[in-house]
Formats: sequence, C-alpha cells, structure tokens
Amino acid sequence: MKFFRILLILFTFIIFSCQNETTQPTIETSSPSPSVSSSVESTPTPTPTTSETLTPVPTSTPTPTPIPTPIDDLKKTVLTVEIVDKATKTKISGAKVEISTLDEQETYSKKTTLNGSSIFDLRQDIYYNVNITANNYKNFSVKRMLIKTDLPFITIELTKLEIGIKGKILSSDTKPVESAIIQIGSNIAITDANGNFSITANGSNLSLNISKTGYDIKKIENINVETNNIKDIGSIVLTTKLDSPVILFDTSKKPFGVSDSSFISSLSELSNTLIKNGFETKFESLSSLENLNDIDIITIVSPSIDYTSNELNILNEFIKSGKKVIILGEWGGFGYFNATSLNKLLEPAKLKIDLNLIKESNSNNYDNSQEKLLVSNFDENHFITKNMKPCVFYSSASVSFFSTDQNSDITKLIAFTSDGSFQIKTIYKSFETSKYGLIGVSNIGFGKVIVIGDSSFMLNDDSNKNGTKNIDEGKNKLLALNIFKW
Repeated sequence: MKFFRILLILFTFIIFSCQNETTQPTIETSSPSPSVSSSVESTPTPTPTTSETLTPVPTSTPTPTPIPTPIDDLKKTVLTVEIVDKATKTKISGAKVEISTLDEQETYSKKTTLNGSSIFDLRQDIYYNVNITANNYKNFSVKRMLIKTDLPFITIELTKLEIGIKGKILSSDTKPVESAIIQIGSNIAITDANGNFSITANGSNLSLNISKTGYDIKKIENINVETNNIKDIGSIVLTTKLDSPVILFDTSKKPFGVSDSSFISSLSELSNTLIKNGFETKFESLSSLENLNDIDIITIVSPSIDYTSNELNILNEFIKSGKKVIILGEWGGFGYFNATSLNKLLEPAKLKIDLNLIKESNSNNYDNSQEKLLVSNFDENHFITKNMKPCVFYSSASVSFFSTDQNSDITKLIAFTSDGSFQIKTIYKSFETSKYGLIGVSNIGFGKVIVIGDSSFMLNDDSNKNGTKNIDEGKNKLLALNIFKW
C-alpha cells in the first residue's frame, strides 16, 4: 500500500510539471522589442513613420467684441425746428417737439419759445422720428427723418383742429374786446386784437365763460359741439359794469416794510392815474374784508410778511372766478420782500419771482449808481407791451417759469432784459449772464395773473434824483395802465 501511494504522488508531480512547460508563451516580433525592466513596465512613445504625418490641430482665435463709440464722440449737428400755423404762417409758441431715434433709446423733448422754435443737438447720419403737439392744433409726425449737416433748419406747419368753438367778443358799442379770457372746462383761450377766439371743445350741453376787467362775467349754456366739427357761435356782446372796476391795494403784509401811510403816499400818483382812467382804488387790508365780491383786481406790492395758507386759498379762488391779481415784486431781500408764499400762489400759473438782482453790463441800458435798468425788449404782440417804448426799472428781480419752459398763448414772459444782462443770486452769490424775464402773465382758472420783478417803477419816488418821479420815467405810466387794463 505504501508503495502505491508513493507511485501516485510521483505520477501527479510529473503531470503537473508537463502542464507548466506547455503554458509558457513564446513572444516573436518583427521589430526590436522594447526594453523591459524586472520591476517596471514602460510604455514607449510612438514614433511617426513616413506614411503617417501628424498635422497639428489649428487653434481658433476669438473675434474681439467691438467697443461701441460713445455717443458724445460721434459727429453731431445743430437742428432748429420752427413751428408755424399753416393758414396764417404765424409762429406757434409752447408747441411740444419730441425727437427720438428709431429704437427710442434717445429721446429729446422741448417746447417752442416765443419765436416758435426749438434747438436740438443731434447725431449726424441717424434716422429720427419727430412728433409735434400743440394746443388747438392737429398732431404732426415725421417718420425716419435723416439728420444731415445740410439740414440745419426745418419749418413744420400745423393745422388748426377743426373741432371746438369759435366766436367774437364785442363791447356794447360793437368794438372788439381784446384779451378776454374764454373758458370751457379746463380749456382756456384768449381773444386777439379783433376780439376773435377759438377753443377746443367736444360734447353736448357745454358751458362757456367769458371774463374781462370792466365787464360783467358772461356765461353761455347748452352749447353742443359735434365730433370733427367747429361750431361758430358768432358775436357775443359783453355788458359794461355799471360801477367802475375796483382795485384793492392790499396793506395787510406791510409793503416795503413800511407803514400803511407811507405805502399809500408812495402810490398816490398811480392811484390818481387809475381813477382818471375809470378805475376805483382802495387801500385796505385783505383780511379786513368780509368778501371780495365787489373787488375786481387785487394788487400785492412787495410784501414783507408771508400770506397764510388760508389767505392763499382766498386769492386762488378769487383769480379762478374770473378776476385778476397783480403782483409787484422786488429784488431779493429789499424792503424785507419775501416771495415764498407768493410763489406758492403762482405755482398753478407756472410763474415765479426769482430771488436775485438783475443788472446789465451795457452802460446804455444800466446806470449802476442809481440801479437804473432800461427795459426795451417787449413782446410786440401782447396787449400790455404792444408798441411799448423803453421803460425804466430799478433793481429788479427776474420773473421766470415755475419749472421748464411753460410758454403758451396765455402763459408767457412779455418784457425782458438784453442778452448782455446778468443776475446776482442773493443766496449763492453767483453771477450768471443771460436774457431775463421781467414781466410774466398767466391765468388760474379763467382769471388773470400779472407778475413784475420790480415795484419801484410805479412809485412817486425819484430814484434817479433828477426831479422826475419813477412813474413818469420813460413809458412807465403807460405800462402800468396797460397792466391794470389787460
């Protein structure tokens, strides 16, 4: 048994040895074999042959993003846009001119000035859209207008709206009534030198109100206006007041910072002139009157005390009812003049008195020793300043629009300094050269407001020390009369 076990072990060993020899691989290569270390197998780097060329992959270069040219660096040109009435060719002030690029990324908006024009600084070779709007005129548009250097000036004609009411206002002796205020709802118009007016209106049972100093307020009811039609209501005759128009000079706010008697005395020549021309004058405190029914015009002269909120409301309602307020200001701080509350009153009228002092660099227009300012630039089309000759102001403040240019048929500046004048701002002590307004007119409701930057031109004082009262200098007296008659 033991012998057979030995044989079995020996036989198993021989078979295992034979199997181990037959499983060893034989490696044959046609090219030299790479060198192999006993412990690390290295991977050879392939070498390109002549039949296989490695072409490098081109690297793409990114296209740089173009840097846009700043708008300020592009070529620009000045374009003047003039707006006129298509029928009469008269210039239209207060028209809104809006110019925008086609993508509406740039938009410019201005209102035309007294000469009916607006000036824009625009990019050349760019297409713009132009839109024009004006009260009582059809809207007008220009699409894709190309701005060129050879297009410095364009005139656009607007057509009157063929919708509303037109008519003529006459006095009892059939004379035309100029500068009467016409009101329908929130729409306001004013009669021209021939008494004619036109006002935008549409609908049925409309009420038309008419006011003018010296006449009873007229109201016409139940007017019907069809769409796309203008209704001619013909001539309307106003009734002259039986009593003289009454002017109240308010003494409640210590004018010029002086006593009532001194204030009254300083305006005695003006008062006498007004009485001779059909007016009645009163020098009383506004707060002492139970009502203002018998008052036609309230005159506020350089107050040194602010009006209260309640008093401002009373004045506002007085104007809106078809009556008139005249405000005579002063240069900032003189006589303790305070324009704060007055400018609150004037805000609906879009006017304000500036806190400054106006002077002229031209010695022909200004006498520095007497603070004498010669005023000769007037709106020749306005009732107050038509055909007006030079007047003399003394140390005036300027009158301006409350915010932006608010010029219209009614709201406007009608007397100016020359282009070489300058202002001294009493708060900032700065000097700015320009052309400044001295008289502004407007409306609140269908009543009127007149604002003057100087009150001295109406006084008895002899500011020039030449023996002539201020009110008798130049055409001051005529200017004062026109202000009260407007």
